[in-house]
Amino acid sequence: MSDSPSSAGKTEPGSPGTLPLESADTAVGPLGQVQESGVSFVRIDDEHPEAPGGDGLLDARYTMGRVLCEGGMGEVRLVRDTRIGREVAAKLIRRVHLGRPDLRLRFEREAKIQGQLEHPAIVPVYDFGVSPAGVPFFTMKRVRGDTLEELVVRHRAGDVSVTRRKLLQALGQVCLAVQYAHERGALHRDLKPENVMLGAYGEVYVLDWGIAKVASDAAGESGAELGESGKPLVEGGPQTALGTISGTVGYMAPEQLRGEALDARTDVYSLGIMLFEVLTAERFIAVSTAEEMMRVARAGVDGSPARRAPHRAVPEDLDQLCLAATAFAAEDRLASARALFEGIEAHLDGDRDRARRRELAEEHAGKARAALGAFRGEGLRAAPRENRETAIRESSKALTLDPVHEGARSLMRELLLYPSEDLPTEGTTELERRQVATHDEGRKVGLLVYALWLFLVPAIWLAGIREPILLASFVGIMLALVALEAGVPVRVASGPKLAMAVVVLSTAALGCLSGLFGPLVLIPGWAAANGMTYTMVFARRSQRAIALGLSLATVGIPLALELSGLVPPSYTFRDGLMIVHPRLMHFTSPAMTLTILAVLNLLIVSIPLSLAGKMGLDERRRERELFVHSWNLRHFVPETAADHAAAPTKAR
Repeated sequence: MSDSPSSAGKTEPGSPGTLPLESADTAVGPLGQVQESGVSFVRIDDEHPEAPGGDGLLDARYTMGRVLCEGGMGEVRLVRDTRIGREVAAKLIRRVHLGRPDLRLRFEREAKIQGQLEHPAIVPVYDFGVSPAGVPFFTMKRVRGDTLEELVVRHRAGDVSVTRRKLLQALGQVCLAVQYAHERGALHRDLKPENVMLGAYGEVYVLDWGIAKVASDAAGESGAELGESGKPLVEGGPQTALGTISGTVGYMAPEQLRGEALDARTDVYSLGIMLFEVLTAERFIAVSTAEEMMRVARAGVDGSPARRAPHRAVPEDLDQLCLAATAFAAEDRLASARALFEGIEAHLDGDRDRARRRELAEEHAGKARAALGAFRGEGLRAAPRENRETAIRESSKALTLDPVHEGARSLMRELLLYPSEDLPTEGTTELERRQVATHDEGRKVGLLVYALWLFLVPAIWLAGIREPILLASFVGIMLALVALEAGVPVRVASGPKLAMAVVVLSTAALGCLSGLFGPLVLIPGWAAANGMTYTMVFARRSQRAIALGLSLATVGIPLALELSGLVPPSYTFRDGLMIVHPRLMHFTSPAMTLTILAVLNLLIVSIPLSLAGKMGLDERRRERELFVHSWNLRHFVPETAADHAAAPTKAR
């Protein structure tokens, strides 16, 4: 873990502690660094004897602390901001360079560029000033973490905490920060793993903007005003003398090494090298001397990590991305750092996995098409059940893998729009289970109706019983009906079988009630309501025919018995009048008789209407569900099938 300001130690891995050479002119250090009056820092941990402020104070606001790193032109110290009460890093010029106006201007320019690039991945500059001893300085955030270079070394050593994904995510954030700088007219020109720091909490910082260039720099480089986002970035011409080079040889683009005009693609090349080293954990240019590095770099380097490090199993998409970013000619290179970021993100998001899923989806869709064969459109209704099941299963797998697979969507559309008339065994079983649930719901209504019928018994008792056996039979049947609807008997079959038993018993009960006013008064209405209710329950034609026959028998059998003389007639005619002869009760009390007649008529009106209302509500609910399904289907299938989906076939 390192404690660093915006300029990390620029020591080449493999030779820690060596300070590169630097001068006012372009120079090549012993480890391959080429700088243009730049400054390179090396970290140290002891207190530095020299305090540029002169008395331990940088100015009235800052108290001098230990040296964090130093280089030939300057140093970075830990200082305390007494006004805010926090530790910050301060970068200062060495006293020996105070007489160099060009270095002072370059120092000020670095502070302005870094300070104007307000991005989460660029170390913010807090202040700029001159110490009491006349030393220019600027303060910035003190950052802690590990450089990307250190993490790549740990990754190569097998540190499981440093994964390729983690390094790629960090590099993606670097690309965005560089893109931000490019859109404001700034080139970094010295991008490399040791100039990228990762914090312990996900922070990523692009360090050392010391040799950054701004497209709008004046020849004297005293100003550093960044442009608005979106302006094209091209360096060269009158702003920078061609033929000079700045940067680190192992990470410089060919045009940078040749001293030619630079643009955003120059930094993209450096980012591509960093991507290469993240993927391979090896140097992009694997030679030891700066001179050899420059020779190899100018000749061109194979930027394929898959070819150069086959043991690293570099994914093809990242290999192609690296090649595109490190193309020798700038015009063949990725155009922007954002393009590189998007390529890395596409890999991290599983673009390659999605392609494989599309391939598998096409395989399943092909199996579905093969299963249906020539059965398409209306002909699907006649397709064998096994073929339909295979097509549904394979289409579902295809859509699971690729929800927008058009072939699978089209097949599923046809399967939904043209269903088979026959249900498979499991479908039939499920349908019957739902019907049983509906029947069980209807049993609650039946329980209430038959309980109400029992309230007739006290009234008949009060009016006077004429045939106790007939009344006892009615009471016994009603108690059996109530017990059936309440589910009292053990192992009573539910569904249509129970409904048939209830129809038989309720028909017998109505036959008993024909002894009140005869088979032609009230009984036909009750029989019609009773038969209609259960006829709607039965799915088979034979069951519906039995229910109809029993309803007719409710009136026909008592009437036939009377006409045959087996039982006394309920009606006689005298002087133009029809006289009713009740067999079940006496009509001695007109009030009681009228009450019973009124109650029975109210029941015969209210109960069928209530049942019809409930059925109507159920029908509207089912109609709404069907419409919702059709509406969803209309939005799921291609537009060409929308009219079919809007008008689903009626249930048969």
